[in-house]
This record gives sequence, structure tokens and C-alpha cells, in this order.
Amino acid sequence: MGKRRDIKVLFCDVDGTLTDGSLYYSANGEIIKVFHVHDGQGIRDWLQNNRIVVVLSSRQSDSLKSRFAELGISELYQNVQDKATLVKEWLQSHGFEKHQAAYIGDDVNDLKAMKLVALSACPVDAHPQVREAVDYVCDLPAGRGAVREFIDYLLKRG
Repeated sequence: MGKRRDIKVLFCDVDGTLTDGSLYYSANGEIIKVFHVHDGQGIRDWLQNNRIVVVLSSRQSDSLKSRFAELGISELYQNVQDKATLVKEWLQSHGFEKHQAAYIGDDVNDLKAMKLVALSACPVDAHPQVREAVDYVCDLPAGRGAVREFIDYLLKRG
């Protein structure tokens, strides 16, 4: 397991991590997502500590652009089908190494990407395979502060 103080980049899944995994559709077919303010504050804290958040989603939603622009996140990748390739290429192209990165996700499609970083985490209600594979299982569920909990853990010295 890497050292928390070395982590500069947090890769963050959306559905089932920053949200509770529910998908709401408007009458015109737009996906509406619900985010928790605690996670938003955690992301702000992370960014204020001169760190980077990279958001990855396998879906496309205009609500993601709005929410993450509001939080000051410019690294938003949607329609990502191969998260491991994106993580690997992002780290290389931005000059970061494995020991400087963490990942939080909830499902088996996150597992390969999680192996490319120093510290991995998931919400308490993540898929059982993910809970077994990660370095840190949050006490909080997806969409209810798990991301904030992991960020608080990462920002602690030690």
C-alpha cells in the first residue's frame, strides 16, 4: 500500500460511487444524477490542497458537466469503456507515477484501473469482489459521503 501523503491524483468513478447508483430519466430521456454535498465538499478540500481529481464515467450525462464544473474539476471523461487504459494513459501523459495516484470505484469494471494506482477504495455497498480487492473500504455508502470519507483519509498525515 502506498503512502497517503504521496497521493496527488484521485481517480473517481461516478455511478455507484459519487451517486447511489440510481438512474433517473427525464421525460426527454436525459439521465438525472443526484450528488451528496459532503462529497462535493471533500472534492473542494482535495482541490484546495493542490491535488487533482479525475472523474471517469462509463455513461454520458450533461448533469456531470454541470456538477463538476461547479466543483472546479476540468478532468471529466465520459463514455469511458476501458477505465484502466484511461488511467494508464492519463498518468503517463501528465507525468505522474503509480505511487502518486488513488482510485475510488464500486464495481468490477473498476478493478483493472485500481491495480494501476497506489491506493484503492470503495463505498461500503460496493460489489463484493471490489470490497475484497481494495486497500480501503469506506464506512459510508455510495452517494452518501464515501468519496468525502476517502478524501479525508487521504489528507490525513501518516
